[in-house]
Amino acid sequence: MALGEGLSPDLASAGEVAAWQAARRGGNDVVTAGLVERFHATLGRPILPGESGDPAPLGLHWCLAPEAVEADSLGPDGLPADGGIIPPIRILTGIMWGGGEIAFQQPLRVGDPVERVSRLVGLTEKNGRSGRLVFARLQHEYVVRGQACVSEVQTIAFRNPVAAPPPPGPDEQAGETWDFSRTVTPTETMLFRFSALTFNPHRIHYDQPYATAVEHFPGLVVHGPLTAALLLDACAGHVGGEAVARFRVKAERPAYGGNRLTLAGRVAGEEVAMAALDEAGRVVMRGTATLRR
Repeated sequence: MALGEGLSPDLASAGEVAAWQAARRGGNDVVTAGLVERFHATLGRPILPGESGDPAPLGLHWCLAPEAVEADSLGPDGLPADGGIIPPIRILTGIMWGGGEIAFQQPLRVGDPVERVSRLVGLTEKNGRSGRLVFARLQHEYVVRGQACVSEVQTIAFRNPVAAPPPPGPDEQAGETWDFSRTVTPTETMLFRFSALTFNPHRIHYDQPYATAVEHFPGLVVHGPLTAALLLDACAGHVGGEAVARFRVKAERPAYGGNRLTLAGRVAGEEVAMAALDEAGRVVMRGTATLRR
């Protein structure tokens, strides 16, 4: 099926889909010791001085070469009005991060010049508990001196912005045993810092009146990549960051600022099963890290 085939015409025209598919976005950045320090500080980790050539922590790619958009070009939700690399789906303007698949081919290192190249590779319409949904798949490549170091296919979900978030399904209690775990409370400060590091202007992460009154969340929403970065950090702390070759992650339900998260993992051969659990023990996010042979 062609990209966007079957998408309702009131959401996007064939011409719009074709233009989105043809578009390429990108940017350039440098992995600095200061960025690594700020990333560790945001995740609540000890700040260790970095030197040229040191491997960067897993997940730092989310902070590299973010799109810079003029303030006058932002929409009411804080995101670029034209969508940027994210296609502006008509009607379904509520946007959430749904997960992704990441390949760590080579470690990013302090001092590396990084080029990001992004494009749209998938667009699907579905019906969910809250009504119509569209899932966009974005491919991001982070390249250093011609070598792809990190490749990610990211899923973005679009929903109706005026309705409340979908009612939760049956509570999933993990009820599992874990080899390691870490407990973190994403505070307003942590959310603000991560928004700043990633240049993410989405108001659901820092503007509580907007998040609750306009998008009808019960509080500030924790960034999906922040929860994923915390899972990667917990995994790297147990097996070593350079041991992780791939990471698949899926958001199960939103996490909210001020609510404690438990980041847990279990090693089984060449895979590490991971989960982020809320205060009630419900799964917020699941991930699987594949280790290098």
